[in-house]
Amino acid sequence: DARLHSAIAVDVSGVSLPEGRLLVGRSKDLLVLPGARAPSGEVTWDETWRLDIASGNVVTAKGKGKVQVFRLDGDRVETLMAPRDGLSVALSPSGDTALVLPAGALALYDLASGRELWTASGLANLIDARANRDGSEIIAVTRLAAYSLDGPTGRIKASWPIYPAEDGAVAIDSERRLVVFAGPDFPQLFDLATGATAPFLPEGGKGLVTQIALSPAKGRIV
Repeated sequence: DARLHSAIAVDVSGVSLPEGRLLVGRSKDLLVLPGARAPSGEVTWDETWRLDIASGNVVTAKGKGKVQVFRLDGDRVETLMAPRDGLSVALSPSGDTALVLPAGALALYDLASGRELWTASGLANLIDARANRDGSEIIAVTRLAAYSLDGPTGRIKASWPIYPAEDGAVAIDSERRLVVFAGPDFPQLFDLATGATAPFLPEGGKGLVTQIALSPAKGRIV
């Protein structure tokens, strides 16, 4: 944005919003671009927070051991889930709920009320979790296993041993029920439907994979 003064470029985070807008988080405030306008409303923000992901106009942010969710309605910000303990947070495809990953557990929150719906504990070394589109299933991955949880209750329905490499990337396709993760030599593809794990793209050569991006709609993996 040509109207954005250079000081904003230091230590910032940002997410894309609908209609070609961008939300930028600086050390002390938030700005909506273009126009460099500060949104109205109240949200907890200081130099410890970073914008994480956006689904439509719903935005997640991470701080030091904390996560929060808010919505941008025009130029007004509204808190949907106040800051709470968590290593990361993932929005459901519907945008109605948020999965929060506190240490060793997984919690589902209703964003309309901010209320916790359930907590599933006993998930040591939890890396990531994703809900499918209708919320009927949640797939969670730890350093030792992949789990299928019942979406409405959080009950663990099944688990399978898989072993993502330490410091390696993990990505979950909750619709096709696939997990792609960094193995010791090659990326690995785990299929929840069959329970099978197989090397993925071994022709790419050996090495620790540190980033994986999925495009479930087109069935592509980067």
